[in-house]
Amino acid sequence: MTPAASGLDVRGTPVRLQRAGDGAPLLFLHGAGAAGRWLSFQDALAQRFDVVAPTHPGHGGSPAAEWIEDVSDLAFHYLDLIDALRLERVHLVGASLGGWIAAEIAVMASHRLSSLV
Repeated sequence: MTPAASGLDVRGTPVRLQRAGDGAPLLFLHGAGAAGRWLSFQDALAQRFDVVAPTHPGHGGSPAAEWIEDVSDLAFHYLDLIDALRLERVHLVGASLGGWIAAEIAVMASHRLSSLV
C-alpha cells in the first residue's frame, strides 16, 4: 500500500505526514531514526485503521520548530495535530522516541485516546 503524503500547518509549525487505510484513526509516532519511512507493519495496520504517520519537527528533513524544547512540547504539538485533523479520539502508537511522546500525551490527555501502544 502506498500512503498519501501531505502537509499542513499546525499553529505555525509545518507538518509532513503520510496516511493510508480505513477505519478508526491511529496516530503513529516514529522513533528518532525512522522519520518519513512507511514500513510493512504500517501496511498491516492500515488494513484495519486510518493510519496517520507524521514526521517529528526537525526529523527526516522536516524543519525544526524553535519553540519545541522538550518532549512535553512535542506532546502538545501532537495534541494540536489531532485537533487540526478534526479527530476526537485516536489509537496512539509510539516507537522509541515516539513512545516517549505517546506516554506524555497519555498523561496530559488520556480522554483523547482510544488506546495506547
